[in-house]
Amino acid sequence: MGVLGAAVIGLGVGRSHCEGYATHPKCRLVAVSDLIEERLSWAQEKYGVETHKDYHEILARDDVDVVSVCTPDFTHVRLAVEALEADKHVLVEKPMALKLEDCDAMIRAAEKSGRMLSVDHCLRVSPLFSTIKALIDDGTLGDMAGLGIYHWRGSFLIKPGRWIQKRRYAGSMTLQEMCHSVDLAQWFGGELSEVYAVGKSVRKDFDYEQTVYINTKFKDGAIGLIAHTILGFPGRWTLWIIGSKASVYSESGRTSKGPISELRIKEHKEDLVEDHEYDKIVRDVDSKEFREMDVIAEYTRRYVDCILEDRKPPVLGQDGKKVVEICLASDLSIHEGKTIALPLGETPKSIAKTIARPDYRYLDEPGST
Repeated sequence: MGVLGAAVIGLGVGRSHCEGYATHPKCRLVAVSDLIEERLSWAQEKYGVETHKDYHEILARDDVDVVSVCTPDFTHVRLAVEALEADKHVLVEKPMALKLEDCDAMIRAAEKSGRMLSVDHCLRVSPLFSTIKALIDDGTLGDMAGLGIYHWRGSFLIKPGRWIQKRRYAGSMTLQEMCHSVDLAQWFGGELSEVYAVGKSVRKDFDYEQTVYINTKFKDGAIGLIAHTILGFPGRWTLWIIGSKASVYSESGRTSKGPISELRIKEHKEDLVEDHEYDKIVRDVDSKEFREMDVIAEYTRRYVDCILEDRKPPVLGQDGKKVVEICLASDLSIHEGKTIALPLGETPKSIAKTIARPDYRYLDEPGST
């Protein structure tokens, strides 16, 4: 295969997908689709691409080999399946879908078409988190005993129709926001066996919880805590992993004094007197390159490489489905107040009935602008 022709459907987060395709030497961004004229004008001016309001026109193009689906989450299944059936490779934004059955439909469509399906859990290409993964894989930390992932942010992106603030379009805090942390947890620690979650709502302009804590147990016996809020301070991640040989700590994001990115490791010492300081900085990640890296664009470029080289992408459809499953189990735990065993098997009926049909015209709702 020579140069790939790429298209992006949805120009919110899809803007980073555009940049990824446009900056890959063996890919050409040829077309975009969105319902908002201002976004189409932006893409045409920046990249010189053809624009379409009807995404079906993109799927009918012979010069499009790969499509990024970056539309509201409840619509992912419809667009992804149609793109795969049109013989396009598909990169779908996170979360993959809001129901397990929709994930299955996308996976089946990819298997039937022979095209490549991937989910943009882009933190897997972050220099910081990739370094932590390497420390786990090479045995530096030993067996994982405990994991903690804390993500807080002080603002929330306003989306057209405010769809991201509504359960029927965005699912929940776990699906919409915590899916990145959930993916990291299973990437670092393997499969989970159960979850227990609690959530709390403060803002009235959201109809789902804005602060959630998920206690996890992994199949190998390790434990974990995943916490997230959108009512905190500027976007910031804190992560630690306790291993049988050593522990690792990282912090990244924004502070009042500017960006921070720190990664440290501490080997366990026999003498407790000596066992209270960091041993070393594993890597200097406090660099301009790291702080300014657009991990979505980078994931998009790596996805192109996988297509061209006919190898598996970092995140398969099955990986994306596992994240959705853990998030749904956590939502069920919040609503029922009990521990939920994994796997689920199907979307809980109490949750499935709250999700809008994938063809629902959410922008036509009164007061949606």
